[in-house]
Amino acid sequence: MIKQILTLLRGRNADVTEVLSDANALPILRQQLRDCADGVENARRSVAIVMVFAELKKKVVTVTAARIADLETLRDRLAGAGCGAPLRLDAAAVLESWRAATN
Repeated sequence: MIKQILTLLRGRNADVTEVLSDANALPILRQQLRDCADGVENARRSVAIVMVFAELKKKVVTVTAARIADLETLRDRLAGAGCGAPLRLDAAAVLESWRAATN
């Protein structure tokens, strides 16, 4: 008898749950759509931020490559003039290692 009462209670609970979800299906679906739209908007913002940072990194790499080229040109000029340029060579090496690390 107890098993039948428990089965009856589970059945009534399932019926009430089904009726409740059926009665509120549209509001539930509308809220799920709003939640999804918020998620898409957040993802768009995240992509935009990543694109801005990628563009900034490209600019930094371009500027660094130009600095390396300038330092190499200066090193070559100084080496051709018979001057030792250890400080300039160290700066070029540091920029070169930074460029390698950021790529």
